[in-house]
Amino acid sequence: MIEPTALPATRARAARRWAAPALTPLLALIGLTTAAPALRAQQPDATATLPRYRRAFEPSVSVMLGASSYGERLSRAQGDFRYRPGSSFLVALWADRPLTRRTGLVAGLAVAPISGQVEDQPPPADASVSYERLALATADLGIAGRLKPSAPVFFMLGGGVLLTTKGVSNILPNERLVEPHADFTIGMDGKRRQRWGWRVLYVNRWAFPRGVGASGFESPTTAHDWNVQVGARRMLGDLAALAGER
Repeated sequence: MIEPTALPATRARAARRWAAPALTPLLALIGLTTAAPALRAQQPDATATLPRYRRAFEPSVSVMLGASSYGERLSRAQGDFRYRPGSSFLVALWADRPLTRRTGLVAGLAVAPISGQVEDQPPPADASVSYERLALATADLGIAGRLKPSAPVFFMLGGGVLLTTKGVSNILPNERLVEPHADFTIGMDGKRRQRWGWRVLYVNRWAFPRGVGASGFESPTTAHDWNVQVGARRMLGDLAALAGER
C-alpha cells in the first residue's frame, strides 16, 4: 500500500507565500482609502480661519510712482504747430475711505516734476521739439467700487483739476493750465488682509482745456491724458479689529 505524500500541504504553503505579497498592496490601498476621510476631517481648513470681507475698501493711504502722458492743449489757428506737456514720471498719494459694502471714496494728489513744453511740428520737419521744463500737479476725487468686497480689481469714476507751472508753449509761457478733467481708473490691490499691501492703477483722464485768449491760437475741446502707477498701500486703524469685521 502506497502512503500519501505531503505534496498537497507543500503546495498550499507555496500558494499562501505567493498570495501574501500580492495581497499586501491591495490591503494597503484599502486602508488608505478608508483612512483618508478621517485624516481630512482632522486637518484644519486654511480658508476657514480667514474672515470674510465685510467691506470693499478700508481706511488706507497709498504712495505710488508712475509714468504719465499728456494730450494736445494748444495749436496754431492753421493747425500746423501743436503744443502739449511732455511725458514725465510722477509721484502720487492716494487715500481711501469706505462708503458702502462695495464702494469707497478715493482721493489723490500727484505731481509730475519733469514735464516740459513740447512743440509738434508739421511736415516736412515732422518732429517734436522740447523747450523749457514745467511741472504739473493733479488732484482727483472719485467713487470706487468692486463687483464683490473680496475682488482685487476695482473701478473708479471721478474728476479733478490739473495745473501747470507755466504755459505749454514757449511762445505763451505765462498761459498756465488750470483745467478740470473727468477720469476713469482701473485698479488692483494685493495683500489686502495685511498692514502693508500693494496697488496698481491705470488712470484715464479727459481734460477740458480753456482758450488762451491769444490771437492765432486755439485750444481743443478735450484732451486725453493717461498714466500708470504702482506703489505701496498701508492700512490704517486697528488691523486686528478690521480683520475681525471683514
